[in-house]
Amino acid sequence: MLGRLRAGVETLARPAGRPAEPKADSDTLVTLAKSVISFLKEHPGCCTNSDGRGFYHDDFRRFVVGLFAPGGPAVHIPIGQVAHAIDLPLGTLKDWLHVALSGPASTPLSQSQHQGSPAEPIFSTTEPQIATLLAEYPNWKGTLSGFCEYARTELGLPFGRGFITTVLSAAGLHTLRPRNRPHQAPWSRGAMRRDFPGMQWFGDGKQLAIVLRGERFTFNLEAFVDGATAATVGAIVSATEDAQAVVDAFHDGLCTVEGQIPMAVTLDNRPSNDAPEVEQTLSCCELLHATPARGQAKAPVEGAFGLFEQALPSPLVVSGDTDQDIAASISELVSRAYFLGRNGRPTSRLEGRTPADSYMDACPTEEQIEDAKQWILELRRREEVARTTRLRRTDPIRRDLLRTELARLEIDDPKGKIALSLAGYSMDAIVTGIALFEAKRQQGTLPENCLPDRYLGGIIRNVEEREFIERTARKLLELRLGVNDKQLAPLRAQAADVEAAANGPVQHTHEFVLRALQADSTIAFRFWSSRALDAIGIVHPSEVEHLCIHLGRMIAASFRVDIKRRERFLADLMAAAVPVAA
Repeated sequence: MLGRLRAGVETLARPAGRPAEPKADSDTLVTLAKSVISFLKEHPGCCTNSDGRGFYHDDFRRFVVGLFAPGGPAVHIPIGQVAHAIDLPLGTLKDWLHVALSGPASTPLSQSQHQGSPAEPIFSTTEPQIATLLAEYPNWKGTLSGFCEYARTELGLPFGRGFITTVLSAAGLHTLRPRNRPHQAPWSRGAMRRDFPGMQWFGDGKQLAIVLRGERFTFNLEAFVDGATAATVGAIVSATEDAQAVVDAFHDGLCTVEGQIPMAVTLDNRPSNDAPEVEQTLSCCELLHATPARGQAKAPVEGAFGLFEQALPSPLVVSGDTDQDIAASISELVSRAYFLGRNGRPTSRLEGRTPADSYMDACPTEEQIEDAKQWILELRRREEVARTTRLRRTDPIRRDLLRTELARLEIDDPKGKIALSLAGYSMDAIVTGIALFEAKRQQGTLPENCLPDRYLGGIIRNVEEREFIERTARKLLELRLGVNDKQLAPLRAQAADVEAAANGPVQHTHEFVLRALQADSTIAFRFWSSRALDAIGIVHPSEVEHLCIHLGRMIAASFRVDIKRRERFLADLMAAAVPVAA
């Protein structure tokens, strides 16, 4: 036995390091490279490079992921060799295949490259250059900026981006995305005047990031800015944006202006700004609140922070042996240096005077002071009218529920503003959002340094929007199916072609999912996704695992599809593939 063991040891011993990967056949790698080149020829603009970064269209990502599908040409080839053959960064390829990367793949599945029919323009033209634009854009798979560059350099068309965008939009080939914010409430206008210094201060906080010895620290910069002179009267650095930071910054401002109390102070609608210590400290003047989601309501302090960002890099990288206290002191010194320098800089708006001189030398008349008082009281009245209107329009049951749950979750809401704001959402969205927030907090998955009230509000809003869109889409699809809408006729014909051409529920599911990801309208997505859910439900259990791995990769690689839509689509597919007993 000893002799047998000694003889076997030599066969079991291995050299240090990982075993070398098996070399793939060169012909196979060449075939992969040729297939990628052919795809790029058929889909211009789907893969571009700019400033050392690669930009890829969803079709190209799905094509590459399809090479690793069960039965695909690259399924048994090491990833590094495939990345080298198709000239794709290894990290990028691994990121696309991160879904069940190590899972086995043995189920055959043919990879069909479905080409969606381009949208038909709503008008035609006899102008050759315009006709060239309308003919080339449906085949373009890149960005609009890339197509404009392609039209000028490769097609030789003398058009700028604005003209090309207008033509494509008029032809129904491109949809403009509005960038304007929703309409503001009427009481948000006229919330700032510049009558004289000391009439109104604006306060706000801003996060500062300091990197010390590779460790990142985040602090809050709290500042007060005078509306008339844009002078930063007070600025302090604190650990967080809380009530004590507001109090300290206000006291710092009073020291700067030698105790001259402003007539009014405007803060945002954070719950900490309604804390008793803030109201007590600012009781010497009128405390106003800025209109939510409107930066213009605090333009002076927002502008000061904007100039601060332009003047200093973010984050501030400090080298040397330091700790958190030293980082905080450095932040405060830098902030003071900037604001003191800005206060001493002459501006044209003040007729060549500095904000500091203009503030200290101001002598408003009695008439100006009285006019300012009336205007401040009018702002206070508008604020109360807006609050009363919102209170009257909300459900008291939802408000009571939110107040109770916010107290249980230890989220500060001194005057019930958060409960009043969130009470406008549906009861289903509220209870679901609270449950999701509490589950995230228990699991420790809440983002670091997140504001709990805003994070909870974001969850509730997203749930409300998602449920509204889902119910509307389902009802719309139901109605259209019931009346045999003409828009569904070509979709039904295409579905019949897929069922006739594909072999079995696995291929049916794959093709339906691919068409759903390529859908250019909500009704088309709902149609193909419903067909995919029906098809995956009858897939044999032995084939479900490999199919789900591949579908997960396809959906994850479709970056142009909204993330919420992808998450919901993937969850629905998994639920239909592996139903759980009630």
